[in-house]
Amino acid sequence: FSWSEMKSGEVKELVQLRACMLEAIRIEPTVAALSGMVHASDYTVRGRRVPKNSIVVGLKRIACTVASDLEEPLAYKPERWLSAD
Repeated sequence: FSWSEMKSGEVKELVQLRACMLEAIRIEPTVAALSGMVHASDYTVRGRRVPKNSIVVGLKRIACTVASDLEEPLAYKPERWLSAD
């Protein structure tokens, strides 16, 4: 096997490798924060009031490992990214 001999279309077929890479990035993101937002009016996030003109930044590591969003969020499971078919 030689990476230099691979064509771009063939890389798309490496679904297991892609799943492993996505799962690794989910657990250890390469970027610490998501984009910041400023809203022109007050709003509520998970029951908490956020005043208008507040700067809100999401932390990617926290967002990607919330227990309510994923089963075993701290476990390395590349199969999360694989479709059933």
